Amino acid sequence: MKHVRLIVIGLVLLCGTSCAAEPAGTTGPTSLDRSPTTTLLSAPPAGTNPPGVTAELLETIDGDSLSVSIDGTAYEVRLIGINAPERDECHGDASRTQLDALLGASQIVLETTTDDTDQFGRLLRYVWIDGVEVNAQMLAAGGAIALQTGHERQDDYWSLAREATRQRRGMWATDACGPATVQALSIAPIEYNPAGADGENAINEWVEITNLGSEPVDMTGWTLRDESSTHRYVFGSITLDPAATVRVRSGCGEDRGLDLVWCAADAVWNNSGDTAILQDASGNVVTLRTYEDGFPTARFLDE
Repeated sequence: MKHVRLIVIGLVLLCGTSCAAEPAGTTGPTSLDRSPTTTLLSAPPAGTNPPGVTAELLETIDGDSLSVSIDGTAYEVRLIGINAPERDECHGDASRTQLDALLGASQIVLETTTDDTDQFGRLLRYVWIDGVEVNAQMLAAGGAIALQTGHERQDDYWSLAREATRQRRGMWATDACGPATVQALSIAPIEYNPAGADGENAINEWVEITNLGSEPVDMTGWTLRDESSTHRYVFGSITLDPAATVRVRSGCGEDRGLDLVWCAADAVWNNSGDTAILQDASGNVVTLRTYEDGFPTARFLDE
């Protein structure tokens, strides 16, 4: 059985011993150490790559995908288990630069998994170079989100991503894409699996965000998103008073005060596990909550 790993992170509220690791105003590493600084349970000995297919790197597309040539045929590769910001999102270009710096050579090794391709025909692979697992290093550097897709390294990846958020590296920096938003907001346990068939009762699937601070928070233009690259809810003109809570429902209907409707095309929050991320108008991550189905609620700072 997996350990409980439901977390809540208020990045501004993390300023204890962990924040001392990076001075105020830092936006995380601008270059990456290609030495194997993280050890995964499945990793080969340092400096060696696991069995796989050697490919020639053609292009780094974004922070989680690249184009390669295998025996003269071009393929697009999607790094399994991670999701980097899109190119037009906060830290999108920086994540691509991070991945490019990690690769740093034309020859890479693609480790085959049981998940061969995604819905777009891209090869799903763990990518290695000089004994370094690139997927894992992107998470450690704060260049991507750890996906809960059930892949075999999910627990290891989650641990790396958790530490990156604690240290406010990369995309998790409070000022990653603009002046930091110093607000005490918290995402409550998510109603991710309401009664009924998935997608048929999305109005009763929701996320609640509470203002724990002493000042009102203008959330106009802020974004609520999940781990995926598609689900984004942008707040309209809204101010959240101290101790007030705003609820965002996945389904369609009418906004009623602080009870808002997303009207997403489908259910947003995965039953098996997901991450709710709240970003300010500049795209900086203000707070987030990760959950895994079947475990009781636990607050990250209380672990």
